[in-house]
Amino acid sequence: MTGLYSWPKCVCFDARGVWVFVGFPNGAITQHRVATGALVATHHAHTDDVRALAWHDGSLWSSGEDGTILRWGDLG
Repeated sequence: MTGLYSWPKCVCFDARGVWVFVGFPNGAITQHRVATGALVATHHAHTDDVRALAWHDGSLWSSGEDGTILRWGDLG
């Protein structure tokens, strides 16, 4: 997972431990398979630093320096 964007700001695992989500200063959130570390998706919605990631009630939640809080749909 090195060399993608810069140093990550935050990390979150899903409840089953299948996925890890990584938030970056450019607003991107990458989704990786825990077992292999493989990048499976890059999600964009924040226009500034991703400040926090949380897994709750079957969904990924993210907040950004841009003042938004997002609930992501089905990500796996």
